[in-house]
Amino acid sequence: MPRKVEITVSPERTENILTEINELDGLINLQVLRGASVNPQGDVILATIVTSALQDLERRLDRHDLGKKPGLSLSTSEPDSLVNYNFSDQLDRDSVEASWEEMEMIISKDSNATSILLLLVVCSGILAAVGIATNAMHVAIAGMLVAPGFMPIMRITLGLVSKSGAICKRGVIDVFLIYLVLIAVAAFTAFLMQLYGMNPLADSADYYEVTDTLFTYWTTVSTTSVAASVAASLAGAVLIATKRSVFTSGVMIGLALVPSAAIVGMALVAGDTTAAGLALLRWLIDVGIIVLVSFIFFICLKSLKIKRNIAM
Repeated sequence: MPRKVEITVSPERTENILTEINELDGLINLQVLRGASVNPQGDVILATIVTSALQDLERRLDRHDLGKKPGLSLSTSEPDSLVNYNFSDQLDRDSVEASWEEMEMIISKDSNATSILLLLVVCSGILAAVGIATNAMHVAIAGMLVAPGFMPIMRITLGLVSKSGAICKRGVIDVFLIYLVLIAVAAFTAFLMQLYGMNPLADSADYYEVTDTLFTYWTTVSTTSVAASVAASLAGAVLIATKRSVFTSGVMIGLALVPSAAIVGMALVAGDTTAAGLALLRWLIDVGIIVLVSFIFFICLKSLKIKRNIAM
């Protein structure tokens, strides 16, 4: 998909930046609105480019201190359609890579640990606990799907690779808050089950005949579970880098983040510290795999495609 780029710049720097942009390979059109920006005051440059030119454009703007001091700002968007005779073939075969800034915005949208997002985590914890306790696989999967549990871990890696300590720090805080709430909610749900005479870790009212297998899978580490986590982690990194975040719900099914975190809280309430420790170990290993795999992927992307640090 092509990009529409809006750049706000102080008037004395407009001509130099226009010259830089006009040299881009993949520039579809270029406009300048003199004095159009009121706050901050300045000119507005509007450009439409093919996506493969986005990284080159941002590297050129980095030379003018994009994001480092007032006077130069950038926003990108995608048009729903674009008809241009000169670029029809190039648009049809355009690349799909996002910039660091676009990836950060995608992650922010899906993982900032605000009060409304933590309400989703509460729902996820309840669903996961009920699904595990009753062996209702579809309920446990529902808990995995609604949890915003993957993106904040990716934010840590994105901050490390793009050289932003602030982004990395926000990722660590969001991971801590989200999974602390999830464990606490699962524990409280397990406590309520015990009040009603249920065993939250091995209830007799099973929907399926695979209770022990499911519980064991989410509390142990094996070659197959590691392979699944590696594949899911790589898929998640690729989805973010190509702006397909809607599919990351599928990534959560391939990972054990939600059920293993839920089992930690449930096992502690049930007094089974061994199960709690095993579940915590599985959760930590999954987090480690996500960080390692996405770090390698982002390093390769930075070296081959992006070739810059984040400006945010």
